[in-house]
Amino acid sequence: MNKQCPNCASFDIYRRHPHSLEVCCDNCNHRWQAKQVLAPLLRSKFWLSTPLKGWHYVEVWRSSSNSQKFAYRLAYSASLFGELKGEFDTPDLALEAGIQDAKGLLTLPTT
Repeated sequence: MNKQCPNCASFDIYRRHPHSLEVCCDNCNHRWQAKQVLAPLLRSKFWLSTPLKGWHYVEVWRSSSNSQKFAYRLAYSASLFGELKGEFDTPDLALEAGIQDAKGLLTLPTT
């Protein structure tokens, strides 16, 4: 996220909620749309003994290519595994696909 207002270059900006795309400036009251939310929409944590033993995380975010769709990102311990994957109609579908992917049970089509 850009840390300054594009209108007045003020650093006094905020969002009403971490899942909101709307960013507001306290200085000039300018509002604009960000490309991504500040926090994952959903997050799941689970233990796997295979293929990689340890705590696994699946985070659901808005898709970077289509803001009406959702994608997931995998993490192990605190290390992210690459970019957002997939495009799903609901956050729940993205979460389930991410869990299946972490367990090695899902193969996404390549584009």
